[in-house]
Amino acid sequence: MLQLILRIMAYALMASALAQLALFEAVTLGTYEKFTELGFIELSHTTLLTLCALILAYAAWRYPEWRVLAGVMSMAFAGLMIRENDQILELWLPHGFWKWPVSILAAGIVWVFIRHREALMQQARRIAHTLPMGILIAGFTTMAFSRFFGRTSFWQAVMEDRYFRVVKTAAEESTELFGIGLLTASVIELFLVFRKWQTQSQDQGL
Repeated sequence: MLQLILRIMAYALMASALAQLALFEAVTLGTYEKFTELGFIELSHTTLLTLCALILAYAAWRYPEWRVLAGVMSMAFAGLMIRENDQILELWLPHGFWKWPVSILAAGIVWVFIRHREALMQQARRIAHTLPMGILIAGFTTMAFSRFFGRTSFWQAVMEDRYFRVVKTAAEESTELFGIGLLTASVIELFLVFRKWQTQSQDQGL
């Protein structure tokens, strides 16, 4: 029961911190810099996605039993991070350059799937009904919702002749940030599950 209460408090704290970050950006940055590609929220997107990729890469190294699944997930999060920074990359690199590293990562995922399909599917089935998978699905669902929630047509209909693009962008980017926060939480929870199961396996082997 105590563990459940602590987990609820941790998630509530995470949600509060992410909301506070959105407020910080709105208050701190100038009118033409709020919720842009160089703002605090976009930087947080990149930081959290990078953290997810690194945690999963470490899990793939630390827990050989889960190397295939963790490796694939790490590459997927790395691809999301690069895609998130497509506009920033295009400030210094040719237009559409982000597609090349993402394509390489996608090819790597396909190669792993073909080469280690049985192991990947077996590992995926083991975590399918765990808490981390539920949070992961909630995170991706929230990110998908943010895209539809941030449609220009919707916000123009809401605000009519008082339409301000920054309001639309703030809503979309903040909702996306919450989704990425859930993804980060799911990766941390998954890492803890890997560690717990390995400890149990080692205890049973004694």
